[in-house]
Order: sequence, then C-alpha cells, then structure tokens
Amino acid sequence: MKSAYCVNLGCSENHLDGLLIDRYLKNNDWESADSPEDADLIIVNSCGFTKEMERCSINTYKELMSLKRPDARVIFAGCLPAINKQVVQNSGYEDVLVTPRKLHLLDSVTNASISIDDLKSGCIPFSSDNIGLSFNRSFRFPDSFIQDFIKKVVVFLEAIPYFPIPRWLWQLLYLPDRNTELVRISVGCTNKCSFCSIPKAKGLTKSVPPAIVLEQVQDAVSRGKKHIALSCDELASYGQDLGTDIVFLLDRITALPQKFHLILRNVHPQWIIKYWEGLKPIFRRGKISFIVIPLQSGSDRILQLMKRNHTTQQYRWLIDRIRETSPRTIVRTHLMVGFPGETEEDYKYTYRFVKDLPLDSFHVHCYSEQDFTLSAKLPNKVSAEVAQKRGKLLERLEWINFFRAFRWFPMRP
Repeated sequence: MKSAYCVNLGCSENHLDGLLIDRYLKNNDWESADSPEDADLIIVNSCGFTKEMERCSINTYKELMSLKRPDARVIFAGCLPAINKQVVQNSGYEDVLVTPRKLHLLDSVTNASISIDDLKSGCIPFSSDNIGLSFNRSFRFPDSFIQDFIKKVVVFLEAIPYFPIPRWLWQLLYLPDRNTELVRISVGCTNKCSFCSIPKAKGLTKSVPPAIVLEQVQDAVSRGKKHIALSCDELASYGQDLGTDIVFLLDRITALPQKFHLILRNVHPQWIIKYWEGLKPIFRRGKISFIVIPLQSGSDRILQLMKRNHTTQQYRWLIDRIRETSPRTIVRTHLMVGFPGETEEDYKYTYRFVKDLPLDSFHVHCYSEQDFTLSAKLPNKVSAEVAQKRGKLLERLEWINFFRAFRWFPMRP
C-alpha cells in the first residue's frame, strides 16, 4: 500500500482542506507515513496570506525535497500557488499546482478511484477525534490539564443561578479543545479589501447549503460538542450566492433546542451592520457567545484606502448594539498597523478609538504587502520598524482591555 505524508500550514480553514485531503487519501487506500523519508507522496498544503507564511511555505517545500526518497513525489497545494504562482515556480517546483479551487487535480496524482469532489459534503467537522493520517505541523486542540480544570470551574459556576462570572474567566471557555467543532459554511470572499489576497486564492464566496450546515451542527451537538465554530474565509456574506443570507443560517442554528455555544469568526462589519435588524433577535437568544469582527484601523481615511466599506462611527454603533443586545457575548477584533499611507496621526486615531471601544480583546498584526493586491500599488509605504513600534504600543493597550475584563457579567436569571 502506498503511503502519504502531509504538511498543513496557515489558518484553520486551510487545515480543513488538509482534513479533506486526509479523508480522500484514506478512501483511496493510502496509508499514513510517519516521516517524509518513508512517503511515496508528500503534500505541502501551503499558505500565502503574508510574506512570512509565503517564506515558511517555500522553506518547508525545500526541506521536504531534501528529505524525500528519490522516487517520491512532492505536490505543492494550498493558497500560495493561487496567490503567487511565480514564487512557487522560482523555488524549482515543476509539478502540478493544486489550489483550493482545484483540489480535483489530486485525482490524477493519486490515481484515485474516488474523486475528492465526491467527498465534499461542503462541511467538514474538525476535531482531534477525527484526524486519521499523520499531519505534521497540523492544527491540534490542546489537552492541558490546567486548561481543562479551569474550564470545568467555569462550567460549574455557570450552572449556579445568579452567580456572576468575570469576563476574563468566561473567555477561557473558547480556547479550542475536544469539545470544539469547526463546521465549514463557505469558502472564498465577496469583499474587495485592498490588502487581502483571499479572493485571488479562493475566489468569490461559495456557500455550503444551509441544510447541510444545519445537519453538521446537529451531528456535532449530538456527539457532545459544546462549542460550534463556523469556519469560513468571511462569515457575514454567507449565502449571497445561494439567494439566502447569514441571518437565515444563524436563525436556524440558534433555534436548535440543545445547549451549545456558537463561535463566529472572520465577520466583516459591513454585512453585520446591514443585517442587524434581522440578527438582533438571534443575538438575544444568547447562543452567540464569541464573535470576531475585524476593524483593521481606527482611521476613516485608512479604512477608505483599505476599501473596508464602513466607517469607525458605524463600527462603534455595531459594537454598542451587540453589547446592548447580548451583554455576555465576547467581542474580539483585529487591527492592522503599517498600512501604506498610515501617518502617525492615523495611528493615534486607531489607538484612541480602540481604547474607548468596549472590546474584550484584540489581535494586532503588521501590514504584509502581497503582490497583485491593490494596496501594493499605494504610495507612502510605512517602514517595518515603524509598523512594529506601533504594533507593540497597541499590544500594551490590550493589557488595559485585559484588566477591563475583570468586570463581572450581568446577573443571570
């Protein structure tokens, strides 16, 4: 029996593709190789979202090329070949390029009797229970004794009526573990942010039919999963290709009678603002426990250059509505520093704006220029040193948010 060795790099969405490849190989009678030296086939499921991940993907490919057997085949897959095919070819790679939208090209590589397209249910539950082949460097849910103990304490406290739980302790419930399930709802993105390469890598949003998503959520909950994270490249534009929308999907999911926490990630604010009246009663049900709404900048001028299609005032309005409607929902954002044209004044706008926002936490990252994006053509580049300095100052600000999180939740009925 032939053996395969696979490496997954990048985001959890990429790891879901890795899990699909895992299932595909097993269904076609491939077994797992313990090391690249033992494999007949090596697959590099790459990431090209940032220059750092681009370098990591290329270095991983070169490392595996040096370790493989002479008769083994190495396949470059994932986002990088779609985002920057030239850099892959410059590394010396001459074989087939398997991009996220062309996973079926693996069929000819593996001489498959079952096509990878036949395995696509459109939604793949993801947890450490169902990983089959050895995926080096792949995503793993941590099994820390301390983490498990703290979560049990939070769950115990949650069961006590009228006992308030501090927000910082509540957030620990959403650290990924064996009770978390990632359920894919879509691939790709319809937004046109000037800095983002996801549309180039994965195309416009392609949504999984609501009935399939609901079936997967019900299956996960019936297996005892307490946290359901909806996996996608951008959540809030879900369904536009199917003639539906995210309101319809979330209404069906949160209407399920079982008790579980719903985690929403990669939520573009423009769509949540647009659909807020429909989403408001859904948030009131209390099942949306965690949401990530990237802001990127607190400067309206920079937001316009980023083509984010919302203003800081609209973003503040949205966060205030979520706080009013569902006070116990944990709200997190992402911030970008060093975007082309960002002045010191723009940065200070961001600092002051975020400082006053009622957020629970945020993630700061420096702008990483990608070829073929609109932002790569913008003038007035910000040096890496300046961007890193701004990023560190914002990271210090997050400690203020941490201490804010010591405030208590409202009393619970």
